[in-house]
Amino acid sequence: MGGPCFLSMAYVLMSLLVYGIVMETTELSSYLPVRGSSVSYFGSRYVSNSLGFVLGWIYWYIFAISLASAWSAGNLYLYLSSRALYSMALVGTAPRFFAKCTKSGVP
Repeated sequence: MGGPCFLSMAYVLMSLLVYGIVMETTELSSYLPVRGSSVSYFGSRYVSNSLGFVLGWIYWYIFAISLASAWSAGNLYLYLSSRALYSMALVGTAPRFFAKCTKSGVP
């Protein structure tokens, strides 16, 4: 499975899932307006305290994973773009000054 059709279907499916979660959270927030309420608050109020605890930790865990993923993507972009410019300069499709190396052979 792959291609633009599958990618578009997956995007629409995930968008509908996120929309449903956001709408249910806002429904609960408007039904019970509590200052500082969140998904973990509603989980502990309506299901169990342990679910509220886990939802609170998952919230921060997802932020940590997202931040690490963004840092990794930025590092990958910086590393690969310098290597691509070096190889393009060797072939002649980029300016020649990108082909210069240090004394130890690092571009």
